[in-house]
Amino acid sequence: MRTSNRLPLPFLSALLVAACGGGSAGTPASVPAPATALPEVATVPAATPAAPTLRLPAGARPMRYSVALTLTPTEDTFSGTVDIELELAAATSFLWLNGIDLTVSEATITSGGQPAPARAVAGGENFLGFAFEQAVGPGAATLHVS
Repeated sequence: MRTSNRLPLPFLSALLVAACGGGSAGTPASVPAPATALPEVATVPAATPAAPTLRLPAGARPMRYSVALTLTPTEDTFSGTVDIELELAAATSFLWLNGIDLTVSEATITSGGQPAPARAVAGGENFLGFAFEQAVGPGAATLHVS
């Protein structure tokens, strides 16, 4: 069952800008290798990376978008969900996207078949970031936003 969450109308234009604007960005996470043979784990950086000033940084490339919208002509806002299939060049714990006037109620990132929560972070007027508890990638990942 899918529930609708309210998102402002500029979401659609922001989504289209993101679709046409090139790659999404990620900040590679680097964690020194432990002395023992434990798996490498990266956490969300203590400070949120600075929002881009014009172009998104390299590191994540959108491959496909799946959008479900509920539009009511008499209302100024709409609700919906978007799934963005990404190709991550390296492991990352943060991702910047183009986004204007968005209200995110829930976000998850799935990488290697493992879903994990993503925390939305405002990035000035034109950007929306997503912080992950642990690094995801490299390779295919899907960001789900509602």
